[in-house]
Amino acid sequence: MWLVFMKILDIGCGLNKYKSNDASDKIIGLDACKLSGVDVVHNLDDIPLPFESSTFDLVISNHCLEHIDNVVGLIDDIGRILKSGAILSVQVPHFSSRLAYGDLTHKKFFSLHSFDNFIDGAEFSKTNYISKSRFVMIERKIRLSKYLKPIEMIFNMIPDVWEKTLLKNMFSSCLEFKLRKI
Repeated sequence: MWLVFMKILDIGCGLNKYKSNDASDKIIGLDACKLSGVDVVHNLDDIPLPFESSTFDLVISNHCLEHIDNVVGLIDDIGRILKSGAILSVQVPHFSSRLAYGDLTHKKFFSLHSFDNFIDGAEFSKTNYISKSRFVMIERKIRLSKYLKPIEMIFNMIPDVWEKTLLKNMFSSCLEFKLRKI
């Protein structure tokens, strides 16, 4: 009998390493600090990452990329370690959110189109020469607090309108992206 499992990397996992619903999945937690649940200690600004090419089915980054100096280099290297067709799942604070500026360790700020440089034909992909890794955008969502879920659904129907208007200053939010490696 063949066991089917996913190999998952949770970068910047801290104390909250991803937990899969499938017990057969192999999950590796990576962080710059040796904490409970961290399997690999590595500074994400030190590229390349300590993994072979085409190793992972899924790479997760929850509120980590905003702490990195070289986000483009890191995403490019994540593309190297992802298998073809694998998924990169990212959550970051939106630039208008108090979460973005409230933490003095945040170095980068993100908008709905921050990952367009990695997507051929995307609105802001004119500088796609900055990376060798190419992705397809599967999902791009605005996330609001749990008390604003009904409004979140409306904003996700018109995300560019939300980002280009004063509405963005009324609600703290983060962004969620899912990209598939080409």
